Amino acid sequence: MTPEMGRAEDVAKKIRLELELRGLLKEPVGIDIVELPVLFALQKEGIRVVDGQALMSEARLIKTREIALLNTRR
Repeated sequence: MTPEMGRAEDVAKKIRLELELRGLLKEPVGIDIVELPVLFALQKEGIRVVDGQALMSEARLIKTREIALLNTRR
């Protein structure tokens, strides 16, 4: 997809709308991996993007342990 298609901007506008509907527009949004055009579009929409990589890594570790436990009970 080319930048001219406006996909990054469309995504950012949809996210902004969802945040507004929930009264969360002023809250930070943690993201672990993002394409630069999407990051820039989010910032342009006034969305404060913060590093969510460490939190997501912790969540993946917990989930991996849960899956291992489920697999041992079979």
